[in-house]
Amino acid sequence: MGCDLQNSSKLEIPFDANQNISADYKTSMQFYKNLAEAYPKHVALQAVGESDQGTPIHTVVIGEHHKETAHKTRRKGKVTLLINNAIHPGEPCGVDATMLFVRELLEKRENRKALQDLTIVIIPFYNIGGTLRRNSTTRANQNGPEEYGFRGNAQNLDLNRDFIKCDSKNARTFAKIFHEWKPELFLDTHTSNGADYQYTITLLGPQHNLLPKPLSDLLKQKALPQLYEIMESKSWEMTPYVYAFSTPDKGIYGFYDSPRYSMGYAALFNCLSFTTETHMLKPFKDRVLSTKAFIESLAEFALTNKDEILDVKVKAQSYLVDLDEYGVDWEYDFSRFDSITFKGFEAGYKTSLVSGKEKLFYNREKPYTKRIPYFNYFKPKVLVDVPDYYIVPQAAWRVVELLKLNEIKLEKLENDTVIEAEFYRIKDYETSKSPYEGHYLHSDVIVQKEVLEKQFFEGDYLIKTSQPGFRYILETLEPQAKDAFFAWNFFDSHLQRKEYFSAYVFEDEAAEMLENNVELKNKFEHKLAKDSAFAKSARDQLFFIYENSLRNEGTVNLYPIARLHSSSK
Repeated sequence: MGCDLQNSSKLEIPFDANQNISADYKTSMQFYKNLAEAYPKHVALQAVGESDQGTPIHTVVIGEHHKETAHKTRRKGKVTLLINNAIHPGEPCGVDATMLFVRELLEKRENRKALQDLTIVIIPFYNIGGTLRRNSTTRANQNGPEEYGFRGNAQNLDLNRDFIKCDSKNARTFAKIFHEWKPELFLDTHTSNGADYQYTITLLGPQHNLLPKPLSDLLKQKALPQLYEIMESKSWEMTPYVYAFSTPDKGIYGFYDSPRYSMGYAALFNCLSFTTETHMLKPFKDRVLSTKAFIESLAEFALTNKDEILDVKVKAQSYLVDLDEYGVDWEYDFSRFDSITFKGFEAGYKTSLVSGKEKLFYNREKPYTKRIPYFNYFKPKVLVDVPDYYIVPQAAWRVVELLKLNEIKLEKLENDTVIEAEFYRIKDYETSKSPYEGHYLHSDVIVQKEVLEKQFFEGDYLIKTSQPGFRYILETLEPQAKDAFFAWNFFDSHLQRKEYFSAYVFEDEAAEMLENNVELKNKFEHKLAKDSAFAKSARDQLFFIYENSLRNEGTVNLYPIARLHSSSK
């Protein structure tokens, strides 16, 4: 029948007795086991995939029935909310807030009626490796709890940068969970660093300019206004996430949630995604309770707007597949900004006892409420025309593997064939000088389009863009996209020449080429006249002739993925 005992000792958590304690992994998982036993008709706890730590990642499904499945949820027209906790285990307020929320939801019979229209899928601990590295020291600026986990996972990866490259088993398991449930709403729970201000909780919503219009309209016109209103009614006033280049009174900035982040990744699939950021200096009790209030608010929003949320997800997909152009990299549009009310503390400077130089401080004895600029508009930095198809060689098996993991529909070529298609030649790019999450990330990529005939083989993959993974396809396969597979070094082998020449052998052939090819000779002599360094280098001159001859391999810096338009079919 289910347990209606509000004070069942099996469902107590450490936070109940001491509001500066966050439950550890073992305690939390035991809570969910007890919850499933207490409410066998509504709770299912299951191990769903691997983590780098070796300990499996679990989901807790809170539904109308114990055997609630993703298929049944969609068939019944229910909204699915996916909650991800402990991606950064040193920021554990979501771990405890979610346990408090589900316990309260299930304890009262009238609350369970919400599960007729809402299924809640919880990842109690996503970064298990970091969760088990429990300590009291590594969050240098944080006010509690007494113990917490570590930001890096078992590979020392920041998992909130791994959703495209999938270097971790955790990210692959997340993709499995995400695509099984296909949630309409997603929440990732965090604690912030940065400036000091009066709010306990701040909110990151998806960057509205990056979303398809139906989803952007729902976000701006209903989701954000209602969530801020509900939270204020619960006495937890929110502000947008305080991302400031200076002190907040000078203005705060919207966040570019590219798909390396959980929120940006979820948005690729038309999921309305949010990240809570509680303030590091506020008591742990308040951080937990404000996060719990936001989960309640998000559930309330889902129930109030269920039909529209479901409808908009369908409309967003239709909107995308009709696009002729798509923005793959974005920048701030400083010509536009909003004015918002912000409650902060006056910033000042005083002499540092360490360095003897000026240091910033926020004076909590001088709170203020004022209007500040909120720069939350972006414009496309790079626009690409949308092809009808991409062709991915089977040799790019890591890419193919991730496309399949993300439920992108692939069609194998049945025969070896020569296809005329559009390709990119990589003309220039910047590369980070230090490793970033295990990679030397490329950025500011410049390409040149070329139409070439190229041999493809039986088993290579044809990918139609007009499918549910439209945004994922373009964001990963377009090399100028901020988090493209190219940016994450998946195609670096194509940036290296494989064939060379011996100068003493090639010298005579080069002279013959100049004698017999007037166009090449003119081009060569023009460069000699204009480039003094070139004129002094015998090696550079030979290489110039080699590079402009049939001897050149032709594939250096040629991005190997083809683009096909309707006329090329």
